[in-house]
Amino acid sequence: MEKWYVINTKPHSEFKVINYLNYNNIQTFMPKILLNRSHAGKKDKVIKPLFPSYLFAAIDINNSSFRKINNTFGVKSILGYGKEPAEVYNVVIDGLMEITDSEGLVKNIDKSYYNIGQEIKINDGPFMGFVGKFCGMKDEQRVMILLNILGRNLKLPLPGMHVSAY
Repeated sequence: MEKWYVINTKPHSEFKVINYLNYNNIQTFMPKILLNRSHAGKKDKVIKPLFPSYLFAAIDINNSSFRKINNTFGVKSILGYGKEPAEVYNVVIDGLMEITDSEGLVKNIDKSYYNIGQEIKINDGPFMGFVGKFCGMKDEQRVMILLNILGRNLKLPLPGMHVSAY
């Protein structure tokens, strides 16, 4: 029976590994994010993995596909405990698939979801648990939040999926 596992890849090898695994009929999933990039005076959008150097694969560990993955060019290892791979629960994969579109891109945030000045709770990252005020959108996937930290107001851009209405 196939279960989901995390594959650790070499840097910038995620797309090569996915192509190889899909060619070998191994189901993969890698959430991606669309970022604005400024390089050499030009601005463009690039697609990057949401979790750099990591992707998910549905594998039957009793099958030869498990060994095939470990020997794939660009793969460092399958994450696990010692020699035993660690299964990722379907609830986690389903949750990630819910926030992505059919291409695996994290969905854009609906700009009308939050109102300027609305209290927002941070659910992930170094500011987890803090409550701030919504200031606006940084881009399609990041929100600007005004946080009062140590008596100072700071405007922080945060991924939209790390916050929720308070």
